[in-house]
Amino acid sequence: MISGHDTNVANLGGLLDLHWHVQGFAPDDPSPGGAIVLERLRDARGGRYVRAYYRSQTLEGVRAASEAVVRQPLPLPGCRARGVAGLCEAKVFADLLRARIEG
Repeated sequence: MISGHDTNVANLGGLLDLHWHVQGFAPDDPSPGGAIVLERLRDARGGRYVRAYYRSQTLEGVRAASEAVVRQPLPLPGCRARGVAGLCEAKVFADLLRARIEG
C-alpha cells in the first residue's frame, strides 16, 4: 500500500501514464481522498497479474457527505494479459515500472 498527498497521486499517474476524470475536476486532477489503486491478482493456475483503478468521490458526493465511491478502471499502457486491455502480468508490470523509474 502506498499512501500520499494529491501530488503523489499525480506523480504516480504520470509515471505509469494513467489517465482518469472525475466529474467536477479537470482530467487527471486528483480529487480529495482520491487514490490510484494497484491490485495484485492471482489466477487458478498461479499466474500473477496487476491492474489499476482510480477511486474517489465526486464533488457532489463530498458536499452531501455521501459514502458513494466512483471506481474508474485505469488500463496500464502496453499491457494486455489474457486478452484483457490494461491487465499486466506481474513481471511485465515490474519491468515496466523499473524502466520508467530508471528511464
